[in-house]
Order: sequence, then C-alpha cells, then structure tokens
Amino acid sequence: MIEKKTVLDFITIDSGITVRLKKQIVEDGDVLSSGYHRFGITQESNIDAVIGAVNADLDLMGYPAVSVEDVDRIKAHAAVAWAE
Repeated sequence: MIEKKTVLDFITIDSGITVRLKKQIVEDGDVLSSGYHRFGITQESNIDAVIGAVNADLDLMGYPAVSVEDVDRIKAHAAVAWAE
C-alpha cells in the first residue's frame, strides 16, 4: 500500500525557529521518495496560524497535516527558545 507521510525532521533555533518537515511517499515501509518543506517562526508569530498555513500547503500537495504531537513539540521548542 502506498501512503504519503509528513514527518517532523529537524528544528533549528537561532534568532527564530526553522522547522524542516520531511514529505515521504512510502510503500510497505519502504520510502520511495522524499522531499522537504521548511518554514520559520519568530517570537512574534502566531504558531497556530503558521501551522495552519503549512497544513494548507501540505494539503494542496496531497500530504497529511503536521500531527498534533509534532505541533506540540514545535511549541515546546518555541517556549524554551523564548523563555525569559
């Protein structure tokens, strides 16, 4: 069975947060194809709005949305990065 996956691949923290998602086409556990989708978040960003826009882009490409667990991980990184 062929399926498309969206996997949180990498988070970089510097003056902002850069998130890299891996878009995969998988058949019976074997990755047939993969590519990246990147986006950035600043301290002023509304993270839910950014994720919403990313999910809309992923949907247009036929990939599943960023999982709730991955959104929570991104938000946790943001909380640490911008803790006072």
